[in-house]
Order: sequence, then C-alpha cells, then structure tokens
Amino acid sequence: VLLCLATLLGSTASMASASFRIHVVTGRMREILLGKTDGFVAIPTPTLEALEQRLVTAKHDLARFLPESVATRILKQGVSACQVEHRNVTVMFSDLRGFTALSEKLPGTTLLKVMERYFTVMSQIIKLFRGTVAEFHGDGILALWNAEEDMEDHATRACLAACAMVEAMTILAEEFKQQDLPELRLGVAINTGRVLTGVIGCSEHLKWGCLGDAVNVTSRMEALCKHYRVNVICSESTRRLLPDNLLVTQQLDLVKVRGREAASPIYAVLGQREQPPPGGATGSQTSVSQLAEDAQRLGIVLAFDQESPWPFTWCVSEEACNVASLSEDALAAFQRGDFQTAAAACEALLRRQPSDRTTALLEERSSDMLSQIAEGSWTEDDRETWTGVNAFE
Repeated sequence: VLLCLATLLGSTASMASASFRIHVVTGRMREILLGKTDGFVAIPTPTLEALEQRLVTAKHDLARFLPESVATRILKQGVSACQVEHRNVTVMFSDLRGFTALSEKLPGTTLLKVMERYFTVMSQIIKLFRGTVAEFHGDGILALWNAEEDMEDHATRACLAACAMVEAMTILAEEFKQQDLPELRLGVAINTGRVLTGVIGCSEHLKWGCLGDAVNVTSRMEALCKHYRVNVICSESTRRLLPDNLLVTQQLDLVKVRGREAASPIYAVLGQREQPPPGGATGSQTSVSQLAEDAQRLGIVLAFDQESPWPFTWCVSEEACNVASLSEDALAAFQRGDFQTAAAACEALLRRQPSDRTTALLEERSSDMLSQIAEGSWTEDDRETWTGVNAFE
C-alpha cells in the first residue's frame, strides 16, 4: 500500500484545475487502486492532500524501522531497489552488564520504560556520530557505520561513539540508582570488515542489516569486555584505521574467539587524548568540538538534563597513557616468552593501579608459566611453538 501511494504521488504527469488534480496512473498501480480505466483519473484535491499526509506519516513510521535513506528508497522505488552489496563496514555491538538481575527484579512495564530510556539515549549518540542502529538484540544494540552512507572515518566515529556511550551510561546508571535499580554497566565491541549489507531475508519476511564474518566476530568480542573488565574493545582491523593522535588504545591480548581458527590482537579503546596535538588528529575528519555543536543542535543534551549540556569529557590523562604503554610492554614480553620480565612489569603496574584487571590477568598467566618452567612441564619445544594466544571457547 505504501508503495502504491508513493507511486501515485510521484506519477510522471500532473495537471491541476480549480478542484481537481489529474494524475496518470498506469499498470498494476491503476489496477490495485482504481480498477480498469483509460489511464487518467481525477482525484479531488482534499483526497490528494490526505494521501500526501498519509505518505509523510508512513515514511516517518517506516524510518523508525529502517535507515531513513532506505525507507525513502523503498517508498519511491520498492524493495527491489535495495540491493544487497558488499561494503567495508565498522560494526558495533553493545551489551548491558546486570540486565539479567534487572529483568528478574522489575515488572514488565517498568523494565520496558527503563530499556526505552536506555535505547533512546544510546540511539541518539549513535546517530550523532552518523551511525545507524540496525537492530536491538534484547538489551544489546547492533550499530553500523559506512553501511548506507559513505564515510572515510567510519572506524573513528564508531570508537568515539562507544566512548560517548560509556560516559552516558555512567549518567544513566546514577539515574537508575536513584530509582533503586541494580547497577548496570556497558560493554562495547567494535570491528571493521567486509560484509553484505542491504535488505536481507526471504520472500515473506525481510529486514535491513548486514551479514558476514565481521558481524559474528564483533558479537564474540563483546563478551571479552567482561573478562578483561574494560568498557570498549576494538579489533586490529579497526585499530589500523584510527588516526594516530586522537584516541588512546591499549593492546589487551592476542586472542582466538569462539568459532574462529585465526588469532588476532584486541585493543581497549580508553578514550580521547587529554591534550590533542596542534592542528588536531592526523588523518581524522572527526572534530570533537563540532560533535559537541551537533549534539546541541540535535537535542542530544535533552536525553540527560536540559540545564546542563553534555560536556564530552572522555579524555585520558597523560598518566593513563603511560600506564597503557607500560602494559603493552609487559604483554609483548609475555608473548615472546619472557615471562620473568612480564611478571615483574605487571607487579610494578599493579602497585600503581591495584584494580587493573587486565594487568592482574597477565600477571597471573606469567606466574603460571614460570611455575610450569620451574616444574619442568614446559620444555624448549614448547618455547619454540609458543604464540601467547589466549583461546576462548
């Protein structure tokens, strides 16, 4: 019906008189809407205006389920115009920690209000960074960059959006705490890869989204946020696309996620550098000050407090940057089999940051390897085949 209305309103010939507009309607459109005619149909102006209003409303409603550009294309040209294509896309998958306890405690109507609040805030942030929300998976959000709209800095925008979402979650968590709700934390994984994107499904049921290994890997990576106790994790393919001087990252490990044979590095995205270099970040088209202006223009601040604009403060101190660098040195020592150096470096770091879960895990693994060497259960042959991969099944 929506396609019929779109075709009717976009007909190629139009004539107007005092009380009528004449539209040429041909083919199946004429048969569906009007029955057999000679091709010329007189439609009263009030009826046409009502149809126009219904089409505007329909487009708005459809855009709540699809990206606006996709909704417009479907209304104008039909579903067949939305061809599936290969694109290099940055995929984000986020998940709430504590949602199970929340769902057990709250009645359904209250839970729905809490989740609507959460989804509203996070969706606005994703939109601010020019991402597209593809799906809600329970309490999870699947978002895409460069899936529908071409952008060169899609990896940077996705990582900045993740940092903003984590900061926003601290605000929401405090709000929920005042309502006597369980503590909620956010885990976000970001990965970049080539996927199929477009309208996917079968003849009876379709959805807009993407399909490919990069999506599956992102979902597996998100579970690692809990293991390493970090908020945002990105893959090597995403890290390579980030500008050198804008975001602070820290390699966490070399991992093999469930369902994959190949191992790859994963990184924590810690935030923006506290003091960006003169002239901005190398190779980045993303201006944080511009994002702040866009946030106010789009009304993002209304998701929090109308009186206090969101300050965008996800900056990483110089001390935190130094600690991240030392942590990567300790990991490098572990991966080359120098467990003594790795253990000593971890112990020094834990004296500076006792609650650092990532360092504590590495110290535990290094000490375990030293114990195996002391017991004689780790041989020179083991050393030659050592990769330092952490496999998750």
